[in-house]
Amino acid sequence: MRPETLDTDAAAVRRGRLSTWIPVAVVAVVQLWIAAVLARESGAPLAVDVARLVLAPVTALALAFRRSHPRAVVLLLGVVVLADFAAWLPAVTPLGRDEIDLAAVRWASRHDLPEQWRGPWTAWASSSAPRLVAPLLPAFLVAIASASLRGLRAWPMGAAAVVWLGVVAGGSLAGLDVTIPRAVGLTVLLAAALLVGTAAHARGAARRARVEAAVAQRERAARDERTRIARELHDVLGHSLSQISVQAGVGLHLLDRDVEQARSALASIRELSRGGLDEVRGVLGILRSDETGGDAALAPQPGIARIRELAQRAGADAGGGAVGPVGASGPLAVTVEIDPRALEHEPPAHVDLAAYRIVQEALTNVERHARASSARATVAIVGAALVVTIDDDGQGLRGREPGNGILGMRERAAALGGGLEVGRSPRGGVRVRAVLPWPGAPGSGGAARADAGATPGPNPVAPAATDPRERGDPA
Repeated sequence: MRPETLDTDAAAVRRGRLSTWIPVAVVAVVQLWIAAVLARESGAPLAVDVARLVLAPVTALALAFRRSHPRAVVLLLGVVVLADFAAWLPAVTPLGRDEIDLAAVRWASRHDLPEQWRGPWTAWASSSAPRLVAPLLPAFLVAIASASLRGLRAWPMGAAAVVWLGVVAGGSLAGLDVTIPRAVGLTVLLAAALLVGTAAHARGAARRARVEAAVAQRERAARDERTRIARELHDVLGHSLSQISVQAGVGLHLLDRDVEQARSALASIRELSRGGLDEVRGVLGILRSDETGGDAALAPQPGIARIRELAQRAGADAGGGAVGPVGASGPLAVTVEIDPRALEHEPPAHVDLAAYRIVQEALTNVERHARASSARATVAIVGAALVVTIDDDGQGLRGREPGNGILGMRERAAALGGGLEVGRSPRGGVRVRAVLPWPGAPGSGGAARADAGATPGPNPVAPAATDPRERGDPA
């Protein structure tokens, strides 16, 4: 574990301890002060004053368990508050009114209260203050606020209602002069504690939701990045290694009969491996630049303008079907046809790269699995989309399930808002047809939409077959 992680954990533990014990200390001091003041001024029995002075820190200490046992703490402190109020009732009933009035007068004299304030102070103190201020109430308020903060509803609200009824209704039955200000004051205190806890819970829930959403977004981004890396490397390495394998087979086959052809195959392997390594370096450079913000992202990426070069690297004449890699039914001839408008008006970089990779992967599948003698790659503009079609005359799909190659091509097309179909080709083999949206494509007027059954220029592209037996991809 890293040292900075240990430091962060230790700081979190310290913050947790402080958030637990600071409220305990504050409540203990406040309750002790209230209990001491009331012991001198309220005229309550000595046993009640002593019990309050003892219970003030004890009930505050119970708040240390408000997180682990919120229900038990709320119940305990609610019972203690009601018991304290019941023990204090004899001092605040009409029989004890004279003692309270006298205590209020003594307090005003000791603190040099101006004469014009002594009358209102005495009236307020004798009617409300000693009966409203309970020394153990702060701990109960903190307990119900903390329970509400943890998402509890029934327990803190029920305990607050019971305490309110016990003080207001019980006091009235016991002969206490329950005035409206006293009832309203207690209501405000209890409601404020509940509202503070509920509001803090809602704010914490919203913050947790934001954090979870951010974490989920980072995880999705990481998954997407891993998928992008895997897709790029699969396309680059799959094509290069497939070509190297084919050329190595040719070299082994001709080694004893035609040394020059075998040497040519070895030279092709060297060129193919060099080109593959260059592409891998380019992909890794792009990925590193995404993380570091370097200039590698500005390096040119392969696009439709390099599809002919792609076919040439496969050993074919991109202009018209020269002999390429050796298939099961003889040499493979590859034809590439590109709409001139797509070359004159360069498509967006992500569309350009996707078209290139789709052609690359499709040709790799033809070479590895199709047992075809010829293939044709067509790139055309249809409406506001770039349509890429690869046909071969091989053995077809024969009901095989899609592999990583087709899945990767579909993901590329779907990421751009397009689609990809795989089915039977009119030439007898497999047709791969991708529609890649290109807003503002030449001749689209910026608003046209590609039709799945449209005809791209001079090369008709029929819809892919939909028979479930014909779907799938071995790569």
